[in-house]
Amino acid sequence: MLAVTEPARGTFRTSPGAYVTSMEIALLGGTGPTGRLVIAAALRDGHRVRALVRPPRPGSVARALPLREGLEQRTGDATDPAAVSALVEGCDAAICLVGPVKESAPDVCRLAASALIAGARATGLGRIVLVTGAMVGHPASHAHGLYRVVPALLGAVREDRRESERVVREGMRELGRPYVIVRPPRLDDGPTAGWVTIGPTIEIGTMDNIPRVDLAEVLLEACTTGRWDGEEIGARTARQRERGAEAHRLPFARQRTDTARLPKRP
Repeated sequence: MLAVTEPARGTFRTSPGAYVTSMEIALLGGTGPTGRLVIAAALRDGHRVRALVRPPRPGSVARALPLREGLEQRTGDATDPAAVSALVEGCDAAICLVGPVKESAPDVCRLAASALIAGARATGLGRIVLVTGAMVGHPASHAHGLYRVVPALLGAVREDRRESERVVREGMRELGRPYVIVRPPRLDDGPTAGWVTIGPTIEIGTMDNIPRVDLAEVLLEACTTGRWDGEEIGARTARQRERGAEAHRLPFARQRTDTARLPKRP
């Protein structure tokens, strides 16, 4: 374990007395388009990533990730507590991007969240960042247009994601460890917008979106700095009038010292 030192200006705390320079990050849902961008951002910043890759089903092709230094791939199901516990063993934090696909169980998000909490309980995992969506739990008083109307029509899909939030929220509170729930609006595959607005009560409307590449930066910030620990936040591209004091410019400034990792709990 590295020695704890006083941080340089701009370094973020992860917990009292600890600052993070390099972390071991577990990733569920890493083979999707957003997950691949999270991996790229984490490796760029000197972190190590351990990604869980679904075993191929009969007649399908395995979704392996390209081999990269600092990336470890493990085969397993994100809903299997044993596989997830093995994945997070020795990791500082985990990011969960699991979502429904054609062949998944109807409650795949809840099952993955439950497996992650079981892993945290078994291994002392220090932080969880869970990604759901603006239509899942963003406050109705700050949701507009489609984000106010459509959630009621999503039925079981929305309920499954809400359950995943509940499992992580209650599980990490019980363990006394930090978590962050991130609820982005519509994702796109375009280049960085350069600015993001983040918070539990930001306004989100029909035209709001966030590029996946920018969401990846938000997730990495939440995972490695503790900036939004205990919060359930929306994250979208900043509107023009917000680009200043109200918004965050990308990339985030990360000046880190040589420090201890996020402390584990027994």
